[in-house]
Amino acid sequence: MAMFSQGSIPGVYIRSPRDVSNNIKLSNQTIAGFVGLAHKGPIDEPVKITDFNQFIDIFGGFDSIGYLPYSVYSYFNSGGKICYVVRTAHRGENGISKASLPLTSVFSDDKILVTAKTPGSWGNKINVRTWYEKERTLKWKLIEGEKKSYLEIDLSQNEVGDKVRVFYTDGKKVIFSVSDSAVKKGFVTIPLSTEHKNAIASGEEPVVHQVRLNISLTDGDIVEDYLYLSTRSNDRRFYLDRLATSKLVDIQADDIDVEVWLPPETNVNCLTMGRDGILELSAGDFIGYYKGPYNYRGLGVLESLTEVNVICVPDLSLLTQIYQNDQQKAKDYVHAVQIEMIAQAEKLGNRMALFDAPDLQNPLELVALANKYDSAHAAMYYPQIEIIDPKVADGSSTIYIPPCGAIAGTIAKCDADEGHFRAPAGILVPGAVGVKQKLDDEIFQTVYANGINVMKRIPGKGIKIWGARTLSSDPNWRYINVRRTFSVLSRAIREGMGWAVFEPNNMGLRKRIMRHVSAFLIDMWRKGYLSGKNPEEAFFIRCDNELNPPENIDAGIITVMVGLCISKPAEYIVVTLNAVKDDANVVIQEA
Repeated sequence: MAMFSQGSIPGVYIRSPRDVSNNIKLSNQTIAGFVGLAHKGPIDEPVKITDFNQFIDIFGGFDSIGYLPYSVYSYFNSGGKICYVVRTAHRGENGISKASLPLTSVFSDDKILVTAKTPGSWGNKINVRTWYEKERTLKWKLIEGEKKSYLEIDLSQNEVGDKVRVFYTDGKKVIFSVSDSAVKKGFVTIPLSTEHKNAIASGEEPVVHQVRLNISLTDGDIVEDYLYLSTRSNDRRFYLDRLATSKLVDIQADDIDVEVWLPPETNVNCLTMGRDGILELSAGDFIGYYKGPYNYRGLGVLESLTEVNVICVPDLSLLTQIYQNDQQKAKDYVHAVQIEMIAQAEKLGNRMALFDAPDLQNPLELVALANKYDSAHAAMYYPQIEIIDPKVADGSSTIYIPPCGAIAGTIAKCDADEGHFRAPAGILVPGAVGVKQKLDDEIFQTVYANGINVMKRIPGKGIKIWGARTLSSDPNWRYINVRRTFSVLSRAIREGMGWAVFEPNNMGLRKRIMRHVSAFLIDMWRKGYLSGKNPEEAFFIRCDNELNPPENIDAGIITVMVGLCISKPAEYIVVTLNAVKDDANVVIQEA
């Protein structure tokens, strides 16, 4: 039989479509989301951070009053690669604000407003220095009138908006902005006092310069110099264009003639009135809201980021310090935020909320606290960990911080190195040298049985995460890795089956779906996500007529049932030792 390629001769050709459905893929990348207090940086905006130096550049490092910088530092130090940071603060009359400085023109009351790039008290340390620099010397001549003498300055080579300064020998000076009429005439006349006229007549001549503006901005070791600036908008060194590149400040110049404006020469002017918005911090500032894209605050910002897998709010412990005289209010605020974290995690399905247990020494109080929650999408850790303070260069100081950042980093590392099935427990916390509260075995057993994971010192091995339990009362969802594995597998299957939408709902489609899901789950079983001696024990798939009756097919619905047997962690290892003495067996069990 002759074979013809399509288009070789006239005719109709039928080509069977290939199976182009997407493979189901599982990403091992875990991204944390942090909401907290920072020294500087944007408010209620998601900022993607890929290393801690980037965090320092944007949010100012460890100068914050809160724990956010330390938690992000611990996240990267523990193996995290990417996170999103949302800076929050209290808004309102006495809430967060930008530091600012009005600069008045030497010619009028016109002002431009210099404001810190982002809100916070950090902006109060920004200094502004302004001075002039000679561009060129201008020619002049003395004009003597009957009643008044004048200094006539040659402006034939000047443009509208140029600034001219006249220095007299007695230290007095005149500065003016070149006007349109002066440019047309080619000169300008300045009245002279009798003293200045006599000084000129005696050979003490003034100095006339066309000048440029210099502005220097400093914030500690950060210096931004903007030199040889022009006040003419058609000049390539127009001051507003140059200052627009500043990383320290923004310039507001509304309703003024920006070409006439010129600040006086000053040595130091500090921005003022920057506030951090901490004193009246409340649960609502952390919770915020989500009303759609770019209309969000607080935790609501993280709701817009579907790639975030774990969420942390390390600065909740500050509420107990802010409300020292009303500890019940502080506890209610913390509880409200954590309830919202759970709600968001459960709503999105693939998210885990990490809680830092408060600094309580009574185990019964810890148990009562943990029992307020019942969710497989939340896990609680206790106590705070002690790390070498990274802001002290010689490593001579330590600080206690909430453990959530280190936990999130550990989860991200486990996911990347092995997979979501690996329980984030029994792992050394890098940089940790101690814990704030040491628990004996009896107390440990009590709190752990109620779903609180403990940061534990292991003699000779350091500080380890000793537990991987959720806050769920359902034994099926007792472990973090089980809940997260189910979530990521479900999401992968859901997203990987997008090709099936609008396909003909027939037996062929069902078989293709089962084939693709089965291939994916066999691969997951081989990698350790699913338990069982063989694939049949690890999972099952159904897509039969019972699940898909005619009325569902007519409605365009296809139903696939998938059952998963997810690997669970081994929490207790029992070692049995047999010692033989006088023909008698002595059995010792250690757990």
